[in-house]
Amino acid sequence: MLNIAEGRARGGDAGRNHFRIAAGSAAETCAALDLIGSPDALPLQPKLRRVGAMLRGLTR
Repeated sequence: MLNIAEGRARGGDAGRNHFRIAAGSAAETCAALDLIGSPDALPLQPKLRRVGAMLRGLTR
């Protein structure tokens, strides 16, 4: 969340870099939820993938 806020504040290439970092963090969190294997974590993964897709869209 902090990288998203900083990316928005900076804008330009620096901002896009922060959005890339945030997208990577979303992917890492999704992978961590895979490792946990909790049924409660399963519904969160599609949401995280969607957030990652939106962030990747902001890097263009």
